[in-house]
Amino acid sequence: MSAAPPVLLLAGGSIEVDLARHEVRRNDGLIQLTPMEARLLTHLVAHAGEVVPRQQILAEVWGYHPDSRSKAVAQTVRRLRVKVEREPTSPEHLLTAHGVGWRLELPDAAAEPPTSNVPIPRDRFIGRAAELEKLASVGRLTTLTGPPGVGKSRLAMEAARQVAVNEVWWCEIGEATRAGDVTGLVSDAAGLENTVNSKTLGQALRSRGEVLLVLDGCEYAIGEVGDRVEQWLEMVPDLSVLATSRERLRLPGERVLAIAPLLAEDATDLFVDRATARLGSFPLTASDRAIVSEVVEHLDRIPLAVEIVCGQLQLLGLDALRDQLARAEVTTMQAAFDTSWRALDDSERRALAQSSVFAGGFTLASAEEVLKTGGPPRLALAGLLDSSKCRSRPLGHARATLATCRSSSVMPALVRPLGDRLQKPSPDASAPTPRASPIPGIAPTTQ
Repeated sequence: MSAAPPVLLLAGGSIEVDLARHEVRRNDGLIQLTPMEARLLTHLVAHAGEVVPRQQILAEVWGYHPDSRSKAVAQTVRRLRVKVEREPTSPEHLLTAHGVGWRLELPDAAAEPPTSNVPIPRDRFIGRAAELEKLASVGRLTTLTGPPGVGKSRLAMEAARQVAVNEVWWCEIGEATRAGDVTGLVSDAAGLENTVNSKTLGQALRSRGEVLLVLDGCEYAIGEVGDRVEQWLEMVPDLSVLATSRERLRLPGERVLAIAPLLAEDATDLFVDRATARLGSFPLTASDRAIVSEVVEHLDRIPLAVEIVCGQLQLLGLDALRDQLARAEVTTMQAAFDTSWRALDDSERRALAQSSVFAGGFTLASAEEVLKTGGPPRLALAGLLDSSKCRSRPLGHARATLATCRSSSVMPALVRPLGDRLQKPSPDASAPTPRASPIPGIAPTTQ
């Protein structure tokens, strides 16, 4: 009997079965196989394409006498179909040979080349219903922008699965290490290893029909990505591009969707889901749920921060975790924030450091009164908006109010020390006195 492969791709690649881990990864989440389900599937994989008699399965998988009268196999097959088939009532892989046994049909990798390489996460996707609705039609070029950890990549994965096109190719732009890498990364992702430059890659994509390229982490090579995407969109009429980046690509026709932190209820649900996955169970009383709500608010409802902090739950416990965050002892996002800080110019750094004196948000008029950036504050703020360090939202009759991208107690703990890193700050660049927010009902920030 040959060894079973550790991973099966079924239903056109939309269902991934990991026999080693006893896991099924589908678009709608992660499902566990029972030990007996995994044993039966492993046995059928070893005899793929063959009808395996019921008596053989009973003897070799269950260890029963071949003549035993048992419904165990039929019941297990029914459960497996729910987990590994697109339509359990019309199976395409796990087939019945009536009166004899069962047959497993696996896709022929040579006859059916993959049409997507979008990663299938092992955990549940939570929230973002409004954003997914907006992304139901990607258009020619859409860029998801936002600060580090806000969930741009995970949202792009979910959106890519709902787009009806011939092929979807996911490419990690963050792997680019030198000029010219973008074309090679996209070529490898789309299985076009023989393309030698961006023009031949565009020509190869033209023969693929409707194609969606998902370019993740474009801020690492923003200029080169912009040049290549503009060229490929001109060459390939049926090409669409979905990009994630901390800043927009600045291309004609680009649709920008700024990704905000999770809604409060979704952030709480994310915490509970990840805590349950780590601890096995995470029962909540009403008071516990209130504490979780406090925790996620301290983290500004940033998904990555919530995921990281859940890793400390087993060590600290919920009450101690809340107390630690309340003291603003948060450093988990510091590395990502430092990278973003280095990418800013001097006036943008001053504007970001000084804007942390506002609690909750500030109007443009207030910013121009307070911020000393060495130039017009509105220019520095425009740069911060473009690079997702700030976000804007409507406020009454005013055009907009600007708020730093991490507006709770965590933000000052990260930003204010960065003001000291300016090498030669002018006398005007010192941090202003903490001020009350111009937004009614927002308390002043304290040092």
